[in-house]
Amino acid sequence: APGYAAAVRLGLEPGADHELVLGPSRGLETRVVDEQGRPVPGALVTAVPVALARFVETTSAADGSIRLEGLGDAPLYLAASAPGFLPAGLPLLHPANAPARLVLPRPRTLEGVVREGSSPARGAALRLYAEHLAHTAVAADGTFRIEGLYPGEWSLSASLGRRSASGEVQLDAPVTRVEL
Repeated sequence: APGYAAAVRLGLEPGADHELVLGPSRGLETRVVDEQGRPVPGALVTAVPVALARFVETTSAADGSIRLEGLGDAPLYLAASAPGFLPAGLPLLHPANAPARLVLPRPRTLEGVVREGSSPARGAALRLYAEHLAHTAVAADGTFRIEGLYPGEWSLSASLGRRSASGEVQLDAPVTRVEL
C-alpha cells in the first residue's frame, strides 16, 4: 500500500484467518560512482529484500544520486549496473546502513603469452581465479586474452601436458599483460 513497506508471512494455513501488518516505509539514499569517485548517471539500482520476492528499482541521477522508497526494516541486497561497467552489489542489514557510495568498476582485460622455453606454448590451458570467480581459456597459438574481469588480485595458472606455471596477477590497469 502507498506509504507502507511490503510485508510477508510464511507458513500460513489455508482457510484460517490471518493478519498481515504493513510496516512503515523506509527510504535509502546513496550515490553510484566509478572507481575515481565520478558520478555514474543512469545506473540501474535494485534493492531486493531478503525475505520478500519483490524488489524496488530506480536509476541514478546526473550526479549519481539515488533514492529508493517503500523499503521495510528487513535485510536487503543492493545491486547496481550501468553500460560500460561491471555490476556491483552488497548485502545491507538495514536500509539505513546504505554506504555513502556504491562503486561500479570498469572491466579489466588480461592478455599475455605462455612460453615453453622460448617458443609459444601452443594449446596451453589457462585458469584464472579469485575468491569465487574463475575463468578458463586455451592459448591456442600461445597467446591469450580474457576480458570482463573485476579489478583486484587474481591467481593465474597454465598447463601443457605435465608442465605448468603459475603466478599472481594484480588487475588495476584497463589492460594487464603477463608472460608465463
